[in-house]
Amino acid sequence: MTDIHHSGELKLGQAGDTLAHDLGRAPTPSELATHLDMDVELVREGLLAAQAYRATSIDAPARGAEGTATIADRLVVDDSGFASFDNRIALQAAMAKVPPRERAIIRMRFFDDLSQSQIAERIGVSQMQISRLLARTLEQLRQHITTD
Repeated sequence: MTDIHHSGELKLGQAGDTLAHDLGRAPTPSELATHLDMDVELVREGLLAAQAYRATSIDAPARGAEGTATIADRLVVDDSGFASFDNRIALQAAMAKVPPRERAIIRMRFFDDLSQSQIAERIGVSQMQISRLLARTLEQLRQHITTD
């Protein structure tokens, strides 16, 4: 099974390189799908799977970081980390009670470091709606955590 995944990843990589050369930019998943005569969703899954196997240096700039902050800078944990363990468990339990769309918005905002406008574009709603959804969802999380 690994050989099949590796083979598909290799085909996507080669097609991406070819199209990037021809287009002068990175190809879209749709362009890759057309080039490979594949379903675009299968191409997207393949691209996501390929990213899971790419190692990133901990000295690389951190996503959404200001200045020269690196991934390693974000990995620094002080001794109070054990105290926050209970908070993380409570947050995980509270997140399980939040609807999937709101969970995705929380993930994009606080884990992927996307702005409200970027999230709004991805979901297809206004920035104001994202602001309201975030406020409501954060309040729900607070309530779940304090009552549980």
